[in-house]
Amino acid sequence: MKKKYYHITNCENAVSILTNGIKCNEDFEIFLFDDVGYKFLGYTSTVANHIAKNQIFLDKYAMFEIDAKGITGHIENDNVAEITAKWQYILKQDIIKPEYINFYGCYETIFS
Repeated sequence: MKKKYYHITNCENAVSILTNGIKCNEDFEIFLFDDVGYKFLGYTSTVANHIAKNQIFLDKYAMFEIDAKGITGHIENDNVAEITAKWQYILKQDIIKPEYINFYGCYETIFS
């Protein structure tokens, strides 16, 4: 297992995630990725930007770093038909608790 994973969502969800954690969807899935792009504050991750632009269609997104210590469920590769597929994962877990989540910030999606 990797040491850190990342999650993006609408910026409107940031406060709730920092308070309540990242909750699974109706299929008991949490979507994560391994950021192979920029890992510095203030930079837009190439993987995150691709997901925001091509998969969840956000103009602006919140990015979170997940400490792998907070992952207790089964993690598997996400079977998406995207260039970033090898860095995307599905976590089968009800929730990632807030203490394992670090908020990077909100970023404008780059559409060029």
